[in-house]
Amino acid sequence: MELCAPRAGECGWLVHRQAQWFAAQYGWDASFEGLLARVIADYTQRNDTLRERCLVADQQGMMVGGVCVSPFRRRWQACGSCGSSRTCSALASAHAS
Repeated sequence: MELCAPRAGECGWLVHRQAQWFAAQYGWDASFEGLLARVIADYTQRNDTLRERCLVADQQGMMVGGVCVSPFRRRWQACGSCGSSRTCSALASAHAS
C-alpha cells in the first residue's frame, strides 16, 4: 500500500464514501454530503500545504482509503450527531467498496 496525493476525481470519491458510511452508521442525510463536498472544495481551492493535507491509500492502482486533515474549525462542532464533535474535522475513509 502506498500513500500519495489524490489524483483527479479521488477527492470526490472520499466525499462519496464518507457520505455513504455516515448515512449507514448514523442515518445522516444528503445535507452531510453537501457539507463534505464544501469542505473538500474549500481544501482543493486553498492549496495550503503547510496547514492541510490529503492523502489517499493506493493498493495496486486502486484507491482503498484516504484522509484529509485541516485545522479544526469551531463551526464544524454542530455536525457531531453521533455524539462526537471531532467527526467533521477530518474526513477519512478506510472502507473500500
